[in-house]
Amino acid sequence: MEVLRRVAPLGALTSALVLSLSLAACSGEEEVAEPKPEPTIPEEVLWAGSVCTAFDDLLGTVDAVGDDLSYEPTADAEVFDQYITQLQVRMADVNGAVEELAFTVGQVPIDYKDSASNVVDFGTDITAIVAAKDETVVHIEAAMAADSNVDKGLEAGQAAITGGTTLALTRDFLASLGDLLGQRKDDVDDAFGQASECQ
Repeated sequence: MEVLRRVAPLGALTSALVLSLSLAACSGEEEVAEPKPEPTIPEEVLWAGSVCTAFDDLLGTVDAVGDDLSYEPTADAEVFDQYITQLQVRMADVNGAVEELAFTVGQVPIDYKDSASNVVDFGTDITAIVAAKDETVVHIEAAMAADSNVDKGLEAGQAAITGGTTLALTRDFLASLGDLLGQRKDDVDDAFGQASECQ
């Protein structure tokens, strides 16, 4: 009986030792942190970012076109053909970028439409630009179809004038819309002030 009494505490001591070693081993393991969810970007901030991207694309397109759309009526046929082709490409590029910007502005989230009404109302009104571009295209097509060099020269000259008007209207549009966006970018609580693409 005495032997049993002495063994029992020894067994208990061994169990306690094993348990403490197990706990020590567990505490030595690195805790795996739960991944933090990515912050959700509000819909209106995503929209503002896409507007700024489309705005910059149009600005870059207009800058690439440059200012000189003049045509020399006495140029030979090869120069004339190059000019008309170049003008046609320039108008298509500008028109595409203008329409993309207007479309993007028009995709404003419904809940944000009132707050961004000044941007939406102005940014979707491209009627004058499109009309000037359409008139330019008419003259380009007439120049390409003309039988005589005189008629080609007259139509090319008109295309240069209306093409210049298209660019001038587009630059005015960009300047005014840029002012509106600039005012909103300065407000850190505004979607345009929070969108990284607008900074």
